[in-house]
Amino acid sequence: MTKEKIKNSIYTYISVNIFPQIKEGIDCTKNLFEEYGMDSIAIVELILYLEEEFEIEFDLMNVDLVELKSIEAISENVYKIIKDRR
Repeated sequence: MTKEKIKNSIYTYISVNIFPQIKEGIDCTKNLFEEYGMDSIAIVELILYLEEEFEIEFDLMNVDLVELKSIEAISENVYKIIKDRR
């Protein structure tokens, strides 16, 4: 799977399920916590989605929020996890 497909999938999930009220679109480079107010429940939902969609696992006790700060950062990390397991 390409980085672009991963990013598009994550963008769609976040746009539809976490921030449906944002009609003008989400900037993939902006901090989801500071700019859009992503909370802890949304983080857990996002991680569960990522694990299911991309067949990866996160250690919830050691999740680095920097890796989840933006759609760009999330997609980069998911791509790296997928690439490293090959």
